[in-house]
Amino acid sequence: WDSLGGLDERFFFFFEETDFCLQVRRQGRRVMHLPDVYVQHDQGQSVKDASGAARIEYWRSRYAYFVKNHRLPTRLVLAVGLCLRLWFDSLAAGLCVLATLGRNARWLARWRVCTELMGWHWRGCPKHVGLPR
Repeated sequence: WDSLGGLDERFFFFFEETDFCLQVRRQGRRVMHLPDVYVQHDQGQSVKDASGAARIEYWRSRYAYFVKNHRLPTRLVLAVGLCLRLWFDSLAAGLCVLATLGRNARWLARWRVCTELMGWHWRGCPKHVGLPR
């Protein structure tokens, strides 16, 4: 922990533990699983009322992780692949919203998150959009 300086603060909400484990391995140390340790994690409770903003933070942290840990060609492939997937997810969710005449709350919420993410990308991934700091 001390040799790495704790968690990298470039990761506000996601990927901090993923990056930490990678840095541990890069130091030649092992990442261990301790099955006797129990931690309660209230999955999604911190972001339950801000799903679009939370997904933006997830994408922002994912990009930061790859910028920090991978070379440009890998980052370009990732960015193109992720944006294509987002486009297809948005299209599929939109079609499902149309097919259900907007009455399926799950598909409507998914489509709204996808369109919010696409808008964030179209605006150049602005830093002021996402979860409040």
